Amino acid sequence: MNEQQQERLEELVKVLCDRFGRRTTLGEVFAAVIGIRRLSRGDTLCVSDLAELSGEPVSNVSRWLRQVPHLQMVPDPEDERRKLIQVVDWERAGSHFDALVELLDGPISSQE
Repeated sequence: MNEQQQERLEELVKVLCDRFGRRTTLGEVFAAVIGIRRLSRGDTLCVSDLAELSGEPVSNVSRWLRQVPHLQMVPDPEDERRKLIQVVDWERAGSHFDALVELLDGPISSQE
């Protein structure tokens, strides 16, 4: 990793801490970003899917989702044991995602 990539990584970590809070884990952020991205594409996403995609336990993902005001969990009409994730505030969810995409599109994602 070159100096410019290291600086972008530090910038990304600072933005994540500012945006999500200093006690928020990267696992929480990663799960939120994956969820918002999948939902914005119109995908159906349940808690267990998000747990598998993010590598986090279902119990952690459920707890985190209960704390995110712009997302909610609802029973799956086809299987009430599963909880589907829905966005209730697209503007707020989208602003988080857009900020991360903007950061990740910079030099940190380039290969040298």
